[in-house]
Amino acid sequence: MDYTFNIAPCAAPRMTRSDKWQKRPAVMKYFGFRNFIRLNANVMGYRLTEHLDITFIVPMPTSWSSKKRGENDGKPNQTRPDLDNYLKAFLDAMIDEDNFVWSVKATKVWGMEGKIIVHPNC
Repeated sequence: MDYTFNIAPCAAPRMTRSDKWQKRPAVMKYFGFRNFIRLNANVMGYRLTEHLDITFIVPMPTSWSSKKRGENDGKPNQTRPDLDNYLKAFLDAMIDEDNFVWSVKATKVWGMEGKIIVHPNC
């Protein structure tokens, strides 16, 4: 059974001390993302393990034509933000100390809707 988080992937922003009182939109978006991931992980009973197999489905821009959307659905996403930024945001959202994770398989693809799918290890 896969664990599906129905939220568009969010990259971890570079934060400064002033982010404690300056509520920048990128930081507020990240905190909302983090809270959503934590809450839904608890509801689904998902716990981070030492092996992680994860797929980030990035929503296609609304400016794309329906033809272009159809052609790119499920295709690799090679744009920014980078895969490692999505992964860092997810791991930071799940747990403060993620140093026990030693094996990661991560994929970033285009999709009609944003989602994060975690494939449990067998």
